[in-house]
Amino acid sequence: RCAELQIQMTEAVSTLAGQKELIAKLEHDLSTIQALPTMHRPDAEGAAVPSLEKIPEPIKEATALFYGHPPSPGPSFPEGQVDSLLSIISSQRERFRARNQELEGENRMMQHTVQALQSELDNLRADNIKLYEKIKFLQSYPGR
Repeated sequence: RCAELQIQMTEAVSTLAGQKELIAKLEHDLSTIQALPTMHRPDAEGAAVPSLEKIPEPIKEATALFYGHPPSPGPSFPEGQVDSLLSIISSQRERFRARNQELEGENRMMQHTVQALQSELDNLRADNIKLYEKIKFLQSYPGR
């Protein structure tokens, strides 16, 4: 039983290392894409791009995979790796969605807190005005 668990642990560690590498590559590719300067977009979708060397490899690979064409010469992903990339992106999307929902909940709570504090402030101002009026009224009596 112990040997089986050690084998499973070794497999899990190797899977984790592979996933970390894939995540690092994905994040690198995303940072490469985000760092691109705004390129001139052709007038039509089918128009030829005059300088293909400006397009980074991750975009070329993704476009080739999307249209079903084999990617240009370079590293190609096996089917399992494409599925693992898809699962990584899907899980990342789900994490972002969950975090977004948390932040929206916190935002709503903060808005309710601000509204409650604003109403309390309005009530205190009204009380302050009433007290000031009472003090002025009492000071206006002759013969204290």
